[in-house]
Amino acid sequence: MKKNKLIMLSLIAVVLVATGCSKTEDTKTQELTEPVAPTVEETQEQEETKAPIVDASRTLIQRNQIAKFETELPDPCEFEKIDALHFSTDQETDWATYRDSEKGLEISIPYNSNWGSPNYLLNAYDEYDNGLSFGTINVRGEGCGAWVSGTQRLDFIPAETKEEVLSRLQKESDALEFGYSIRSLSIDGKDVVEYIKDGLCGGGGTIVIGEKYNYELSTTCYPNTREDIIKTMKFID
Repeated sequence: MKKNKLIMLSLIAVVLVATGCSKTEDTKTQELTEPVAPTVEETQEQEETKAPIVDASRTLIQRNQIAKFETELPDPCEFEKIDALHFSTDQETDWATYRDSEKGLEISIPYNSNWGSPNYLLNAYDEYDNGLSFGTINVRGEGCGAWVSGTQRLDFIPAETKEEVLSRLQKESDALEFGYSIRSLSIDGKDVVEYIKDGLCGGGGTIVIGEKYNYELSTTCYPNTREDIIKTMKFID
């Protein structure tokens, strides 16, 4: 009898243990079908795929519009007030392609998505009737420079041969008291004429001889003889 009782007790224990295990396994299966909370790593990856929050809160402006948005701009010599606006002057990090068959040009424009400020966002370049503006809004300039003095320009000007450009610039120079400094260059097989107007921030330009148009690169104060930009120029139909 004792032996039979022991066998029965053992069988009951086995049944209880087996039943317990089956319940545990069922519970685990149900938990796996429920939504799983994302890990920190998954959450970070999802956030990284979204557009930067800082850009969503910035107002897109053209480079020559800053005075319309900042009604009380600091004087160009008020460096501390200017710095408080946090306009980025970071180095270029990317290139954007501009292409216009009517203007006969394809060109790569350097830019940085950080350009602008915490409040203002800039496109890689701004288009206007006869050209483009690109680069930073440099609010410091040279000495007590002016707003947008860091902006670079590309102007579409009437097509002329290099000889015609040199002759025209020399006539302009001869009519002035101080005149121009003029030099003829060849960059990446392209004819280029650079001229600098004498004087502090006197102006000037770098004229690339094209086919449908000529293309003049400049900054507010000086020519813009950037070989890396000129080398990207393609004259197109």
